[in-house]
Amino acid sequence: MRMESLCAMCSVKDSSGEVQGFFGLILDVTERKQMENRLVQLERLGALAEMSEGISHNLNNILTGILGPAQLIEFQTQEKEVLQEAKIIQAAAMRAADLVKRLSVSVGSEGDTLIPVDVVQAIREAIDSAQPRWKDEGEPKGITIDIVTDLSPVSPVQATPRELHTVFLNLVFNAIDAMPDGGTLSVSSEVADDSIHLTVVDTGIGMDEETRRRVFELFFTSKADVGTGLGLSMVFTSITRCGGQIELKSTPGKGTSVVINLPAWEEGMSEKVTQAQDSIGAEVLNTI
Repeated sequence: MRMESLCAMCSVKDSSGEVQGFFGLILDVTERKQMENRLVQLERLGALAEMSEGISHNLNNILTGILGPAQLIEFQTQEKEVLQEAKIIQAAAMRAADLVKRLSVSVGSEGDTLIPVDVVQAIREAIDSAQPRWKDEGEPKGITIDIVTDLSPVSPVQATPRELHTVFLNLVFNAIDAMPDGGTLSVSSEVADDSIHLTVVDTGIGMDEETRRRVFELFFTSKADVGTGLGLSMVFTSITRCGGQIELKSTPGKGTSVVINLPAWEEGMSEKVTQAQDSIGAEVLNTI
């Protein structure tokens, strides 16, 4: 990881004014920069959550007005061409409704109570759910993706089963998309201090530094004509909501590594995580 630093240098002169030497100070501000960036991301998501709530409500009303009449058409006609057009309208409306739902989840909380969740089970279920993408669709085309798991038993983490499943499903899908010619997807879990350390690594096309810095932004996507830019934004939001941290490293042509740290579950954790999230801004101010 590139170190962010501040430095200052002064010269030392003798009584005649001649410079005898220099001394300087270098201050590593990497951690402060990371915290500031995290705060900015959270503030953006908070503002977008407010905006998306109103937008989602209005869009759902509009989509109901489209989907309802399209469904009624099926009961009022037997003409094949009209029925086909009605099905196209319904399919488009359903896709739009799904996008609205994903937007709400990406920028806001699900509203469910956080409970202890078996993260290893969530990972295994996500890999199984993604099998149609990494196995059933790829192998007939000669594309082989090997899944390598090193999932050590770990303590439960604070989350919701659905939320955690969606996090890893998105990470698996992104890894698959990054390996159009096949490759290896490795997933591991381990205990590190009081945290659960999870790593998802692919041997895909990787990404440049500019893309890497923006991957968690809402609606940002590097996939031409594919994707909505909601997947990794939702991953960031969910991991933060669970009191964890996520870091992504990538090199063009050499693949991508996603590292997630989640606190191990303990009684009273929900309150502690909420307090920790509320204190992020104060921590940033104290380090400036």
